[in-house]
Amino acid sequence: MLRRSVAFKIAATVGFSCLALTLVVLAWVMLTGRLTEGFHLHAIGGTLLAIIVGVVTFLVVKIYLTTPLRKLTEVIVSAVQGNFLSRVKLGTRDELERLGGDFNKLLAKLTDFQASKIDADLELDMAQRELKYKEQLEEQTHIIENTNKKLTRRLSELALLYEVNRMLTSTLEIDEILKMLTEKVGGAVQVDELTVLLIDEKKNKLRIAAILGDPRASWSVNQLVDPMTGLFSESLRKGNHFLIPDLSRVPLKGKDWDYLPDNGSFLSIPMNDKNRLLGLLNFVRNDKQAFSEHQIKLLTSVTRQAALAILNAQLYQEKLDLSVTDELTKLANRRKMQTRLELEWNRARRFNSNLSLLMIDIDHFKRYNDRNGHLLGDKVLQGVARILEGNTREVDTVARFGGEEFVVILPGQDQQTAKSVADKLRRAVYGHNFPRTQSQPGGHLSISVGVAAYPGDADDPKVLLDKSDLALYVAKRAGRDRTVSYEQELERVEADRQKALAAKKNRRRRHKRKPRMELAKPN
Repeated sequence: MLRRSVAFKIAATVGFSCLALTLVVLAWVMLTGRLTEGFHLHAIGGTLLAIIVGVVTFLVVKIYLTTPLRKLTEVIVSAVQGNFLSRVKLGTRDELERLGGDFNKLLAKLTDFQASKIDADLELDMAQRELKYKEQLEEQTHIIENTNKKLTRRLSELALLYEVNRMLTSTLEIDEILKMLTEKVGGAVQVDELTVLLIDEKKNKLRIAAILGDPRASWSVNQLVDPMTGLFSESLRKGNHFLIPDLSRVPLKGKDWDYLPDNGSFLSIPMNDKNRLLGLLNFVRNDKQAFSEHQIKLLTSVTRQAALAILNAQLYQEKLDLSVTDELTKLANRRKMQTRLELEWNRARRFNSNLSLLMIDIDHFKRYNDRNGHLLGDKVLQGVARILEGNTREVDTVARFGGEEFVVILPGQDQQTAKSVADKLRRAVYGHNFPRTQSQPGGHLSISVGVAAYPGDADDPKVLLDKSDLALYVAKRAGRDRTVSYEQELERVEADRQKALAAKKNRRRRHKRKPRMELAKPN
């Protein structure tokens, strides 16, 4: 069935109204023909005609135009407010219905678009969340990977340090430790060259103790190095590690040409334990910028372990060298005294400090021994040893030199202070109540002391010992129970002493030859 347009419907309505009007006019003419006299019938007919035409027109417009337009407007307003699910329902089968149908199609497309947009937003939101989670996961993965790398590196370092410590503590022989440092530790820390330098306190120098790599022709093991010049020993003067990232950019001067390569990286770390400086460990790698901050820390830990191992070996060796003490007095024996004197002498020279030495002898000890016996004589020696120990400092060295002679080494003390110490010791021995001293001259036991000091009296430890012995000799000749400090005038006494010793030797020789001459006479 064909749809009719709104215009057709309105035209039909108007035509129908005109037809109705024509019928009304004909009816009116017929009525007016009969009632020509009644004028009011004209008014009634016109009024009825107008009412009929108006009512019909109103009904047609409302049904076919106003109501569909209102429904269409309501749907449009609802769509504007965001409700795309409402639809236009007219049933007029005209242009308005087609318009409503097209609008419904538009609403359907908008609904589909809105649904697609919601789906797209959901997908976008999910994609953003997935991307965020992926970024977080990647970040966490990166953190975990870095942490794993750090843990792996730290475990490798701990394993290396453990292995280094195990190797270095496996022996107390200094030569074995040095060999392990160069051969095993040097390979473990992956360096191309490693040089171990130890402080030689006697000569106040650095001594090359071991070398890893091809040594240059100008230096070798046991060679002495001046610690006060050159980049080679800069860390020793700084008291901290010293790094040259690129040797090719550093102008080498003096001995550095002999001790450093032309290229690569150089790292020097001092070996120390608490306040004791043992030497240096110098590392060389052929690449530039080869020592990172982290590797420097690792090599510093290795150096500390090496320092501890070397110190333990040195202390062990010192204990072996100095382990023998005087069995009777429990003091240092003569050998230990000599070693200690060398050590304190080198320290005094290096730090430009004083060093004094006391040579002590118990007066008339032979007489006491002969009259009271060796047992009481031993008790006197033990008693004097305890008095000397009890009246000196912990840094001082008290040793039995031989027989009834003792030596006291006083680091950091000048001759005048040493003389005061000697007088203090003399008074302490004099005031001690030893058994059976009535037979001694003066009724008591006494000591004589000779004093000599560095740097004023001697330039060699042996000479210092001889000077103090000469001063003791003068004290004994002067009457005993006194302290004598070495002076230049005592050299004349020494000359007289040497003459007396020579004369004594000659007498002994003549005494030995005389019986031989008497035996030869009968022939």
